[in-house]
Amino acid sequence: MMKLKHDFKKGMAFVLTFAMIAGLVPAMSGGANTVQAATGSGTEPSVSAYATKDQLMTAFTPDANGTATTKGKLVFGKNSSGEAQEWYILGKDSGVSGDNTILFAASPIARGQKFEDDWQNNKTYDASYGVYTSKPTDVYPNHYGASELRAALQNMATNESYFTTAEQGLMNDTTVTTKDTKNSKTYTTADKLYALAADGYGVSYKTIKAGSDNSTVLARSNYWSSGDGFWLRSPYDPSYVGSKDSALYADPRVCVDKEYLNIGIVVQPASNLKLSSVLFASAAKAASHYTSEAVRISSGKAMTLRLDGTGKDIGTVTYNTTTGDIKVVKGSTAQTVSLVVQGNDGTNDWYYNKQIEGPETVNALDIKSALSLTSDIDLSACKIWLEITEDNVSYAVNAEKEIEKINTTYVTKDELMTAFEPNANGTETNYGKLVFGKNSSGTPQEWYILGKDSGVSGDNTILFAASPIAKNQAFEDDFSNNKAFHINFGVYESAPTEVYPNHYGASDLRAKLKTMATNTSYFTTAEQSLMNATTVTTEDKKNSTAYTTTDKLYALAADGLGDSYTTIKAGSDNSTILAMSSYWDSGARFWLRSPKAGYGGEVLLTYPADHVYSSAVNNGLAVQPASNLNLSSVLFASAAEAASSNTAELYTIASYTTMTLRLEGTGKNIGTVTYNTTTGDIKAAKGSTSQTVAIVVQGNDGTDDWYYSKQITGTETINVSAIASESYTPSSIDLSACKIWLETTDSTENLTYAVNATETASSDITSVAITDIDIPAANTALDTSASCTTTGVSNTTPQITWTPSATTAGYNTSYIASIILTAAAGYEFTDSTTATINGNTATSVNKNADGTLTVTYVFPATAKDKLTSITAPQAITVANGTTYSAMNLPEQVNIVTEGNTVSSASVTWDTTTPASGNYDPSVLTEQTVTLNGTVTCPDSIDANGSSLTTTITITISAAGIVGAPTANPTAGTYLENQSVALTSSTEGATIYYTTDGSEPTIISGAPDGTTAKYTAPIAVTGTEGQSSTTTIKAIAVKNGMQDSSVEAFTYTIQIPVPKYAVTVTNGSGTGQYAQGETVTITAGAAPSGQQFKEWEVVSGTITLASSTSETTTFTMPTEAVSVKANYEAIPVTGYTITATAGANGSITPSGAVGVAAGGSQTFTISPSSGYVIDTLKVDGLEVTATTSYTFSDVKANHTIEVTFKQESQTPDVTAPSITTQPGNATVKVGETATFTIAVNGTDLTYQWQIDRNDGNGWVNIDGATAAIYTTSTVDINCSGFKYQCVVSNSAGTDTSNTAVLTVMENTTPAPDSVDYEILDGANTSWEQNSDGSLSIRGSGEFSKFVGVKIDGNLVDVKNYTVKKGSTIVTLKADYLNTLSVGNHTFEIIWTDGTAATRFTVIKSDSGSDEPKDNDGNQTDDNQQITAPKTGDNSHTVLWISLLGVSLAGLLSMMYVRKKKENE
Repeated sequence: MMKLKHDFKKGMAFVLTFAMIAGLVPAMSGGANTVQAATGSGTEPSVSAYATKDQLMTAFTPDANGTATTKGKLVFGKNSSGEAQEWYILGKDSGVSGDNTILFAASPIARGQKFEDDWQNNKTYDASYGVYTSKPTDVYPNHYGASELRAALQNMATNESYFTTAEQGLMNDTTVTTKDTKNSKTYTTADKLYALAADGYGVSYKTIKAGSDNSTVLARSNYWSSGDGFWLRSPYDPSYVGSKDSALYADPRVCVDKEYLNIGIVVQPASNLKLSSVLFASAAKAASHYTSEAVRISSGKAMTLRLDGTGKDIGTVTYNTTTGDIKVVKGSTAQTVSLVVQGNDGTNDWYYNKQIEGPETVNALDIKSALSLTSDIDLSACKIWLEITEDNVSYAVNAEKEIEKINTTYVTKDELMTAFEPNANGTETNYGKLVFGKNSSGTPQEWYILGKDSGVSGDNTILFAASPIAKNQAFEDDFSNNKAFHINFGVYESAPTEVYPNHYGASDLRAKLKTMATNTSYFTTAEQSLMNATTVTTEDKKNSTAYTTTDKLYALAADGLGDSYTTIKAGSDNSTILAMSSYWDSGARFWLRSPKAGYGGEVLLTYPADHVYSSAVNNGLAVQPASNLNLSSVLFASAAEAASSNTAELYTIASYTTMTLRLEGTGKNIGTVTYNTTTGDIKAAKGSTSQTVAIVVQGNDGTDDWYYSKQITGTETINVSAIASESYTPSSIDLSACKIWLETTDSTENLTYAVNATETASSDITSVAITDIDIPAANTALDTSASCTTTGVSNTTPQITWTPSATTAGYNTSYIASIILTAAAGYEFTDSTTATINGNTATSVNKNADGTLTVTYVFPATAKDKLTSITAPQAITVANGTTYSAMNLPEQVNIVTEGNTVSSASVTWDTTTPASGNYDPSVLTEQTVTLNGTVTCPDSIDANGSSLTTTITITISAAGIVGAPTANPTAGTYLENQSVALTSSTEGATIYYTTDGSEPTIISGAPDGTTAKYTAPIAVTGTEGQSSTTTIKAIAVKNGMQDSSVEAFTYTIQIPVPKYAVTVTNGSGTGQYAQGETVTITAGAAPSGQQFKEWEVVSGTITLASSTSETTTFTMPTEAVSVKANYEAIPVTGYTITATAGANGSITPSGAVGVAAGGSQTFTISPSSGYVIDTLKVDGLEVTATTSYTFSDVKANHTIEVTFKQESQTPDVTAPSITTQPGNATVKVGETATFTIAVNGTDLTYQWQIDRNDGNGWVNIDGATAAIYTTSTVDINCSGFKYQCVVSNSAGTDTSNTAVLTVMENTTPAPDSVDYEILDGANTSWEQNSDGSLSIRGSGEFSKFVGVKIDGNLVDVKNYTVKKGSTIVTLKADYLNTLSVGNHTFEIIWTDGTAATRFTVIKSDSGSDEPKDNDGNQTDDNQQITAPKTGDNSHTVLWISLLGVSLAGLLSMMYVRKKKENE
């Protein structure tokens, strides 16, 4: 069935591919160019044919979309057919430590590999399947970690038919993350070979992923667009039926798809290469014979790794870019050695190779001829190396540029780094020394120059002391005792416990060197700042390992001792070899840092003119260390010396004379120096430094080096003829071949700083003419450049600097133009050079210290700014009555000028003759007036004929209005007479009013007619029983203010007629009544057993219409009346029913209720809220509880009584009652304490609490919810802690007494815990939903029983029973049903020990109504697989029948799947 589906899927892939070819389906465009263009000068190899270690990590990383800008391949290992395996290079994996690169197989490494043969059955989880944060129980067949695919890859990685032992050593483990679709989790696996991943499948998924974080994306179009489909590690989506039987694979024809696990397809994995020992990779091949080969490299050819061959005795190779020679010396290796040269002709990469037997020279012309090249070969751009192959791995040593012989009394910074490197055998081509620091005697210390250390960053050179810096120094005083390791002794991969006395990192010698490097008696602070720290590696003979130390001074190393050991080693990688014959053939013996093998008390040392020896560590020997100089600030080094006076000094310099460093003096204000080869003049000018400055000239007469020096104090010119006339110099001196500089030595720093001379000409420029500067005009842009065509001036359009600084000229301003001129090569300004600007003599001309000329000119002031308009001020508003002088009229007005240089001017206002309107301060209404103003023009402004006048408009506000009168009380209707008070909010106002409704009238300040002046409240009155209306009209006035409005207040007085009280006792009719009104009164219901008798007049004079009628009337008098209804007992004519009710409810009627003979009586029962009827008894007998009960045909006395209860109270819940309180406990440190409580009650919950005496009081203890609580192990700080237990249920809560914990120091050993046994029930099982319990018996005494733990948690006692018989614990079925299906731990706890076992809860399969899957099987979300019980004796025929049914079901399922596929 799977094969059919597989064939169908392949057919669909073919159709889709054909459609893409035909243009029916748009094919993916783009992709990377697989050919890398040549770089650099046209002779450097392209990166896809030659890649450095760094390029292997960076140049081939795919883009984010999975395409590649640059692609490269490596050959590494073999495939299953024994052929070389090619891999794509994918760049560094940040999740793998160290230098590394990801590889992806460019073709199948194996074929016909199944993902997993058993595609139907889940697997029980094993730790080897992968690392989870939470382990699963089992996994699907498509779990990569458990797959046969992964097992096959693991086997390949350790199988030498795929990878040799050496190749396996280069393969890193990669930790990758993969989905577990069964458990909805992810897990990690770590392998040397791993399958790639994908995010999903289908036509939209055309990328796969590599690397530890899946961030390296590989597009189908670039990396897997051809070949056969290969397995990925990603499982098929679990949301579909049958998902566990498939995994994803990469189909090169279309996309990522899915495949059945048991189908055999291709394996194309990823890996990771360790690059720590790799030099480079190249597509060039080693020679197969001694005849040379010249080959052009085809595009896309896979490269081979070349590992560092140092130590393989391959040999040496050097090249000379001048002669074109490549010189080869084969080493002592027994392997075949091949010379390889690789380059690029501007179009194609090429290589040349040849096997080497001994010393041999190959010239670049030979290679050019072999390749038929038209252009010469630049060896500096080529890659040149020797190589061998061991265990299918190639090792190489790179060629070094040949060192040429140079002068050693003057060297540049570059020569300090390159010219003095010893040869590979430790001899020297060039020999040079420096003076740096002082030795222990205070004399200058000399050092050999050894060239750049590639392990130290920046420009630098190694130094080796040419003589002892100190003497009689012990390597280590204590020669007999090992030292406990300290972190200061050095850096280890794994720190040791102790070290020998001959351990350099722990030695007195190293401590002495560290002290020297920071001691100013050896090196000044400035010198110390020039010393780089060097990290060197040293052997630790005791621990058979190596360690590193990092110091500014360090002892050198040697490989061994004896006659054959005549070299020592310096530098961070010990690659700088110093032969005894060249560097230490005389002088005192000095310490090395290398320990002697086999004895911890001896260290290696040099024996000059002999070989490397050893000595006991406590002997006193010389110290001759190495160091490293930071050259970043160095100009050069020279053996010439500065003059000690202003008298010239001239000497010859012997070869190999010790040199002194000259540091960059820029910024030290030393001065300047120039020379002219035509005139022979050297011109020096001392700068502002306070130090002594000397000029130095150094040259060579064809045989000897010489130097000339003289101190300078100002400006001085020295002609070469004066130098040539001296006895030690040649008669003819070419200054261009000399080294010329100024220098000064800082005596505090002990360092010399220099500035080099510059060549100059001598033609003088005596005058200059500057033109084309426009005269500054106001509001016009200032010129930025001028013209100068004077011969000898280099800048013909010099820039102009204006003072004051501006880009546009202002008004009324004088500007100064400043121009700096530079002399052209061969010309010089004199100290008296003159200048003109626009034909006018310059204001100033100054020659600067740097030789430039500054010319200035002061231009006349620019024109004044012009007035264009005056802005009238805004109108103002002032208070009524304000005088002009108090109006704060503006003293300035805004003006507008042409250049906006001034914005305001003074103004004077004419208040005598307004321009319009008049102002009378006595007028109370609003007034407006306009004044004329005269403006004064500022001195810096030209009035420009403008009118100097303006106007301002003033509004005088109206006077205030008096606050209108208000009345209290307010107008309205009242039931009694009122006294009305009038007020105004204006202080000092007078109020006038009328009460007849007319308007108030005031004439000449006095009221007129009915108008009155308000002086006191106004009385407003009425008549009883009538309605009378009065209207008050009022106005408020005050001098200097406008009168208020007239306000009207209308009052209606309605005095009511009086009423008198009627009080009715035992009846109705109580109220207020007017005289003469008819009052009706009615007696109330008679009390039980009584009836109405008559009315009684208690007070008042009235006449009742009837005193014996229950309802009667009377006429209301002019006084209060009180009447009472009286009752009498009803004559007995029937029976009594007595009704009573308990608390929390009522019965109605209640008490003794009379009932006529033969009559009936109904009683209503009402429980209070939250209560119900508890019991209902009639005549003492309980009847059915009801809310209504009726006595019928009463012929005797009866009783009825009812009680009530809470509605929520459950009769079968008993409130908790503690019967046994927890007792105090005393334990020792490290023990546990147990507290126990016994309680009567049902449905109980327990919560133990603790008071730690920390001020927080009682707090709950997590998980302490059983009758027994056992603490964790205690310490002395727990002493005094208090414990209590709160027990509760729905009926109430009870809190135990306090138990106190006492902890004592553990002075005696604790008794051993007893290991009890499980006697019965060990490893048993219990089936869910069964009625039975589970019993387990332990060997401990019942009297010592404490409790039971399931899965480490204490079980509540309600969930089990315990009885004697040793100790038998029975778990209740209800509790067992709460446990999950699977294994559980079980532990019985006694006071002196425990016994433990496991039991299994298995899933019940009887009567299940769970949904079924397509095969008719019940689905199980947990996928729990239960093994059949052993010893099953089911009938054989039954099992055969079941097997037949299963097979039929399987065939049916396959038929359904096939039908769906065909559809």
